[in-house]
Parts: sequence; C-alpha cells; structure tokens
Amino acid sequence: MLAKDFVSSRIRYKLPEWRRWHDHMNGHLFHLNTFRTRNTRPWEGHTEVLQMLKEFQDAWKSFFDALPDAARSDFKEEIALKFKPGSEFADLDLYGG
Repeated sequence: MLAKDFVSSRIRYKLPEWRRWHDHMNGHLFHLNTFRTRNTRPWEGHTEVLQMLKEFQDAWKSFFDALPDAARSDFKEEIALKFKPGSEFADLDLYGG
C-alpha cells in the first residue's frame, strides 16, 4: 500500500535530507554489494538522523491531515492499538496534527 491509496489529493513530501542520503544508504546499509567498498562520504548520522526524523514527521502530518474522515478514523483505531502498555510506539506522535 502507498500513501496515495488513502488520500484523494496528490501530496508532495519534502524530504531533502533523506533524498541526499538515499542512494548512499541504499548502497551501504541496505545491501551487501561493491558500493559498500567505494564510500566517498562517511555516514555518522548524528545530525542527519534528526533532520530525517523531522522530515518524516512533517510528511506524516501532511499525510494524516489529508486523510478523508473514514480513513482517518481507521488510522486512529490502528494507532490506538499501538499505544498499549509497553509498546515500542508509546512515545511517538503518530497523529501529527
């Protein structure tokens, strides 16, 4: 499923930091291949991860805010299931707005 399966309008997500590192991480972190041996820039993630998190949170907010009422209700029900005691999702802002 894709975000566009739930929302009627086309949403453009602004993910400049993710796009900057996508190919690098795809080659170095997600696959075992020769790209891993040709590293031209180090990945430390200290500042990049925080920026990516902000970008993803903003994208989630845009998506969630664009949901039709019926889908929004379904998402809220599913999100509520994730907030059970001891859940790894308990401290995440899954509504976004």
